[in-house]
This record gives sequence, C-alpha cells and structure tokens, in this order.
Amino acid sequence: MKNKLVCCFFALALLLLSVFAMADAHTVENEKLSLSIDMSTLDMILTDKSTGKTLSSGVDATGSGANKSWTGFLASTLVIDVADGTAVTTKNYDIHSSGASIAFTPLENGADAVVDFQDVCQKVKVQIRLEEDSVTVSVPKDGIEEYGETAICGLYLVPAMGATYLDETEGYLFVPEAAGAIINFSDGNGIGTTPFSKRVYGTNIGVDKEVLTELNRPAEEVTLPVYGLARTQQGIGYLAVIEDGEEASEVMAYPGGVITKYNWAAAHFTLREKYIAQTTRTRGLPRRETNPSLRDMTIRFFVLEDNEASYSGMAHRYRAYLEENEAIAQADTAYRPRIDILAAESAQMLIWNSVEVMTTMRQAQEILTEYMDDGLTPPVVLYRGWQPGGLSYALGSGDVSVERALGGEDDLISLSESIRERGGRFFMEIDPVKANTDRMYNMRVDIVRTIGQTIAEYQTGKDLYRTLYYLTPNRSGEILYAAEEKWAEHVDGLALTTMPNTLFSYYSNGKNHMRKDTHDAYLSTMEKLSLPLALENPLAGYFSKSDLYLDMPLGTTSYSFLSAEVPFLPMVLSGYLPYYSTWLNFESNQQKALLKMVEYGAYPSHIVTGEDVQALIHTNSSDIFTGKYSVMKESILRIDATLRSLHEEIGSSFISNHEILDDDVVLVTYGNGAKVIVNYRRQAYEYEGNTIGAQSWLVMKGGN
Repeated sequence: MKNKLVCCFFALALLLLSVFAMADAHTVENEKLSLSIDMSTLDMILTDKSTGKTLSSGVDATGSGANKSWTGFLASTLVIDVADGTAVTTKNYDIHSSGASIAFTPLENGADAVVDFQDVCQKVKVQIRLEEDSVTVSVPKDGIEEYGETAICGLYLVPAMGATYLDETEGYLFVPEAAGAIINFSDGNGIGTTPFSKRVYGTNIGVDKEVLTELNRPAEEVTLPVYGLARTQQGIGYLAVIEDGEEASEVMAYPGGVITKYNWAAAHFTLREKYIAQTTRTRGLPRRETNPSLRDMTIRFFVLEDNEASYSGMAHRYRAYLEENEAIAQADTAYRPRIDILAAESAQMLIWNSVEVMTTMRQAQEILTEYMDDGLTPPVVLYRGWQPGGLSYALGSGDVSVERALGGEDDLISLSESIRERGGRFFMEIDPVKANTDRMYNMRVDIVRTIGQTIAEYQTGKDLYRTLYYLTPNRSGEILYAAEEKWAEHVDGLALTTMPNTLFSYYSNGKNHMRKDTHDAYLSTMEKLSLPLALENPLAGYFSKSDLYLDMPLGTTSYSFLSAEVPFLPMVLSGYLPYYSTWLNFESNQQKALLKMVEYGAYPSHIVTGEDVQALIHTNSSDIFTGKYSVMKESILRIDATLRSLHEEIGSSFISNHEILDDDVVLVTYGNGAKVIVNYRRQAYEYEGNTIGAQSWLVMKGGN
C-alpha cells in the first residue's frame, strides 16, 4: 500500500509540475480529449477527459545521461535535419536546444506556429489540430522556408510522444514489421545498440540504384504507415498513422537502453534523398537532392485507453480508420486454398533463349481436376509464366498472348472454365514492373532511371538473368490494360506481382519524380482496371483495390530486439479480404507454419508443376526445389482439409482480439465469439479446463 501511495504522489507531482511548466499554454478540448500547447515551446499534454490519463509530447531527459542533443530531441515537438550547403551529412536541430523562436497563433481546435531556426536559416510551419479521438501534427507543403545557405533534409514530428523511462512501467512499442511486432519496454540490459528503423513502403531503388536479392529470406518490408506505444500497466497509449507524406518516411523505434534510457517511437520524413552521383562508369560520389521533396506531412495520434491501449486496440482503430476513409473494400472471403501453377520458365540452349515447359494448360486442368476429385476445396488458381518466352524472358515484353508450347487460347479458356464451374477462381499472374535486360526498350521512356540518372537494377542472384530493369509507371499501366483487354471475358482476375509493393523515385523528362508520384500512378492504373485484382503483399494504399491479399508475411525478420510477433495486419484485414501465406513448399517446419496460419487466420498457398522441377536448376526459378504435383499432393490435401475444418468453425468473422496467454501460447478471439487457442509448445497446455496438445490448437465456440 505504501508503494502505491508513493507512486500516486509521484504521478500527481509530475502532473502538477507539467501544469506549472505550461503556465503559458493554449488549451482546447472536445467531448473526449483536452489538449494543452505551450505557446513558447509547442510542448503538448493530451488528456483523456474520462480517465484523466495523459500523454506528453516529450520527456525531460535531463540527468538521465543523455547528451544535450538527445535531451533536446526527446523534449521537442519538431526536430529538423539540416546540411550545410551541398554537404551530405546532416545535424539535428530541435526546438528546445537550438534557440528557435516561435510565432504562435491559437485556434479554436488547435494552433498554427512558425518555428524559426535562426542559427541555420530554416522556418517550418507546424499545424496542430484536435479532433474527436486524435490529434494531428502537420507541416504543410508550403510550410518550409529556406532563407540561407543550409538545406533541410528531413524532419521529425513529436518523436517522443508518450515516451517512458526504461521499464518503470509495463508496456511496449508497436512496429509494422511484417504483419506486426512489439518491442517491450526495456530495462536497458542486453538490448544492444541497434534500433528498429525501416523505410515505410520498402526500399527505394531510385536512390539505392540496385536491389539485391539473396538465396536466404530477405528482410521483411514495412507496408503499413503506422506505429504505436502502449502503456499497458497505466491503460493508455496511442496509434500513430502517418497520414500524409508517408511515401518518403521511415518508422523508428528505440527501446530504453539504445542510445538513451527512454522507450520511444517516431516517424522521420525525408525531404532530400541521399544518392550516388555517377562520376565514372563504375564510381560515384554521395550527393543530396538539390531541391527538397515538399509535400504535406502529417501524423495522426489516436489516443487509446484501458483495454484498447494494446496492439489489438491499435488494429481496431486502424481498421476503423480505413473504413472511415473508404480505404478498404469488402471482398469474397470464402475459404479457398491457393494453388500457383508454373506454366513455363525461360531457359537457354547454347546461345539461344529457349522455353522450359513445366505445366501445359491441359496438364494443369488434369492436375486440378485430380486434386478436386480427391477432396481439395475448389481453389484460387494463379497461372504464372504463361506469356511467350516463359516467366523470366517475358518480363517487360508487353506481349499478353500465351506461349504456344503451352497450348492455345482455347486451352486456357477451358482451364479457366473447369476451375470456375466447380467454385474455384482463376487468375492470370503478371509482373508489369520488372523487365528482362535481353529485350529492346526505349531506354529513356520505358526504363527507370535513378535520381542520379543511372539505370535502376534488380540483382536476381540467379545464373541465367542476373540483372533486371524496372519499367516506368506509364509503361506498366499499358501492359496491364492490354492484358485485361485480352483476357477479361475468360478469367476471374489478374494477379499482380512487384507493382503492389514496390515504390521508387525516378528521373524522367528533366526532373525527379517522387515515390508518391509512382504510388499515385499505380493506384490510378488499378482504378482503371475492371477485373478483380490479387495483389502480392500490397501497400496499405492499395487495400481498397485488392480482391485477394497474396503472400502475407507470417514471420518477422527476427531482429533480436523484437519481443513478439503479433497479427496486427490480419486483425485489420480479417473479414474484409482473404489473405494467403507465402508458398508452403519450402517451409522447413511445416507444423509451425500451419500453427501460424491458424493463429493469423491465413489461407494456404502452394506452387506446383506438371514436370519435375529438376529442369529449373539453371533458370531464374531455381529456388523452386520441390513442386511436382504428384509429390505435393498429399501435403496439399492434408493442409487443406485441416484448415477447411478450422474455417468452418470460425466462419468468415473478423479477429476481434489477440492475447499472449503465456510463452508460446496465444488466444485469438473472433467477432462471432469463437476462440482459438494456439499452443506452440512441445508439451500440452491447460486452458479453462481444456487441454491443448503439444504444437496444436483448440477451437471454442459459445464456450464449448
């Protein structure tokens, strides 16, 4: 009791200190929230009126061991990155330690402020608005003025919102790694020195020049513009949505003990990209963009309380946010397994390109008929490598006819009808972005150039075609329009790869184009297509155009500082979109993969061929080391029967809650009341009088 009284007194003292410290404050409120803004520093205190719980925009790290720069950073609502002249390296300048002056304009629902960093000749306009259950902090497109010789290269908005000291309270940071992950508040011991830091929407080949792919599994990308913080012991937290300017931003999360003793998460907006300016054919020098990428930059902080101050609550609020903005659409969520069929791959005979036929259309029809006759749920079928020349050589060609060695158009129509008549769906897979380097192109119109004006390249790590190009957004659109015109009457839709998860800035027609330009061009193309689209690991901005979500990541990159993987993305999408795993052919631990699909509510995916995959060993599909339909049949039917039974129990309801019951044991609750307890342990687990076997699960409906 004595400890509780001390804690309560300490909390009250802090609140009183913050009130006195913000004596010169502008306060606005609505039915749910109160927001106090210090007019001289822009420090903010956000209060939930129903509970009195607060979130502060920063922390006073004085005396914690942090240096002056980090102390100012953690206290400030705005931090900018500035470079001297044409220098590449930048230095942070914050409101508290940089002597910035503020011109403050109070408003009924917030404030506008112009922050003048006089030492580096930079003015930044900040807009703060209180809305129903959130506060937005923005820098408008015209809100940056450079009046000296320095260059603003990036900025942070409220980087230490809700930050906590080491493990003085329980909670965690949420990061959008893969399908979701949390980083527990740390005591600073054994945490290492590396924070979480990733570009929103993945690597930018427009500045990185080339992307390398390795035989081992690549790092998972960030496809959602969100992050969050939950003080679970105190019952308050937030979900941050990077609402504007996210295409050139990154999410950062620093657990206590990494650089400072505070747990904090933030978004960093890039205004001038760093790139390599080519000086010779093989060498270059680092440069910054001459002109900043000016755009609206906004972060919306949703305040979460009590049970909603959790990763499940964050998923609920983001789902509602997408609904409110019509950024997600209802699709057919009926359970169907996914079967990808590799039709043909490109090969080489002496010095000539050749085609390695893996599954003709008649073979495909026979395989799928056999599978369904033996009990396979009518599947979603993706037919890949159907274009002339095979999968890899066809990239960039724009030829949307079928490879003659696979059969004729009538055979493809017959294949499609045989699947659709039994309740399955048939999609033709196409990559409208990558381009084979052996083909002829208009290099200035069709092929992407980096902002350093060199050709952007994708290194495949394969022997046959080691390098691929990228097509410009306009050329990608032309290919998809042609494919739809050719096949719209005969298929259920198009399955798009690369385009849904690849954004780049690029140089064209004498100027640099931002990643937002690429995003908007791709979105416009998808909106013009009338066929349903199956999208490969799509970015959040394409959810409303997706009929199927392909290749949902079921695991993270396994960074040591990640405390747990959580199904944030499945909680957002469940009940709206059917989402599929990556190919299960290559999972070394099939049972663990199955448990993960049960936990996440994901549908299974396999790739099969009619011929032996040994023929692919010298092609760009050499990583398909098992796939012949007869070899895969037993596994496919077994997994399908297992998951079909599960989804008959839980229906097409959405995931309403996810809870970690114990180490390696989770509880998933659905909107219809069904519960699934998943036990990853190698021994049985008891839950409410029920025994869940080792590496197994239990479905409970209506308490049974």
